[in-house]
Amino acid sequence: MSNSCFLTSSLLASVGVRHGFFMRDGGQGGMSSGAYATLNMSYASGDDKAHVTENRQRALQALGLAGVALLVPKQVHSNKVVVVGREGVAPQADEGADGLISARGNWALGILSADCAPLLCADTDNNVFGAFHVGWRGVRDGIVQRGIDTMCACGAHLDTLRAAIGPCIQKESYQVGDDMRRAFTDTHVDTHGGAQDYFIVANDQWTFDLPGFIEACLRRCGVSYVERLPQDTYREDKRFFSYRRACKQGTDMYGRQLSVMACVL
Repeated sequence: MSNSCFLTSSLLASVGVRHGFFMRDGGQGGMSSGAYATLNMSYASGDDKAHVTENRQRALQALGLAGVALLVPKQVHSNKVVVVGREGVAPQADEGADGLISARGNWALGILSADCAPLLCADTDNNVFGAFHVGWRGVRDGIVQRGIDTMCACGAHLDTLRAAIGPCIQKESYQVGDDMRRAFTDTHVDTHGGAQDYFIVANDQWTFDLPGFIEACLRRCGVSYVERLPQDTYREDKRFFSYRRACKQGTDMYGRQLSVMACVL
């Protein structure tokens, strides 16, 4: 698999860190076909499970992590994060969570996405790492704050913590209704003051700046080093899977990207 199959963050590029945002890949690098072509990473998508397994293994190999256990939570659009213990046990299949945090573990943390934002965080000085699936419900309900607080409780320091927001739906593509805007801005007003600034009217339609609001949450938490990758999963159909694009096309068949964070001890 060539490096064109995944993106990286300059902020997270560091000795001891392996990470990647794996794309749909536009027809190269993966085993999946049809609506899932080619690098689909989700077992829950309806794709051939053997193809997904091989795709995940190819992703790990591309990062130099062949043989390393990949932990991926059952994502439920929540604010729940799980700290992975030294034994490296993944959350149970029926235990929903949208964030994984590891300290000094020899495994890879994985997050699936198809418009929601993958958020990868690392404090390489203190060997604490986190991977989070952040949609509008999760960020509304405080998953960013909870994730950063939990990382700090595990030994991370804000002055050495770096974060990268991966490819997701950008504000130009993220049209929302007024009911969603109200549900978002009326919740946890004290925690999310100023949320209304991330809803913009364009062509008489509300749009939401999801990555912009995630960055604002990170900075309110005290994280100074934040990078946002600019790719739009909705518009770039050859490179990314998109839930919203699939809905517009009248299908529930679509794949998911995988974002990986690992510490190499």
